[in-house]
Amino acid sequence: MEFFARCGRVGVECLGDLETWKAVASFGPIGTVLIAITAVGVAYRALRVQRDVACRRAAIDFFFKTEMDKSIVDSYHTYENAMESFKVHGSARRLYEDDAQYRSVRAYLNIHELVAVGVHNGILHEDVCYEFWSDELMDAYKDGKPLIDYIRVLGSPFTYIDLEKLNARWMKRDEKDKRKLLLIFQRVGIKR
Repeated sequence: MEFFARCGRVGVECLGDLETWKAVASFGPIGTVLIAITAVGVAYRALRVQRDVACRRAAIDFFFKTEMDKSIVDSYHTYENAMESFKVHGSARRLYEDDAQYRSVRAYLNIHELVAVGVHNGILHEDVCYEFWSDELMDAYKDGKPLIDYIRVLGSPFTYIDLEKLNARWMKRDEKDKRKLLLIFQRVGIKR
């Protein structure tokens, strides 16, 4: 305090005084700590931003691959055909016993399980995945639920567990988004 009182009265003249520099130096450790804490905070934030960008990019790369890869597109079409057949007979056991149809449904559900695992482990950005893939994932889970249940009876009860968890979370989010959209429509006078 004496330092500030002296410099306040004398002004620039106190800068040449040895006592002044000793007083300033006494604040050095505090300044060093503050600078170090700020640097850690900036570095942490930079890492979080880089991770977020990497997760977003991974999600977009994954969806480019699923949309552009011929084998995945063909897998989707065989899945659709198998599900049309399933809707006619309604038997998960019959679908399971038809090896070609069973494999096509499993291949398609495995893609969705991969997305769910990526989201749950923070590899794929959930918002990007939700915006692009939520309708597909929720429809696939709903359509494939009888087969998933049948597979769980025959094998592991944890089969497609990440898919099930993500579907439940996205169903809630979808309902919330629909309510918000309905309110917006009502405010602007759009009948729905």
